[in-house]
Amino acid sequence: MVRQIAPYRWPSGYDFAIAALEYEPEELTRRYGLVFESLSDDLGEYRRAAIELAEIVAMRPFAAPRRSFSGDGRVR
Repeated sequence: MVRQIAPYRWPSGYDFAIAALEYEPEELTRRYGLVFESLSDDLGEYRRAAIELAEIVAMRPFAAPRRSFSGDGRVR
């Protein structure tokens, strides 16, 4: 079950995306009824929808390219 919530900022003001979507927003809207909003920042335009996660399973394929995060939340 996917439950959409209102996006919010952490009290510290430090927040960033923890995942990039494999599916297009239109597909997630069709499957789960998510409503995306269009925004932009210094990296360009993007669409977002916040969801509540009761359980998270994280995996990373061994062959995935190496990435690191800077202190500002950007992927390097």
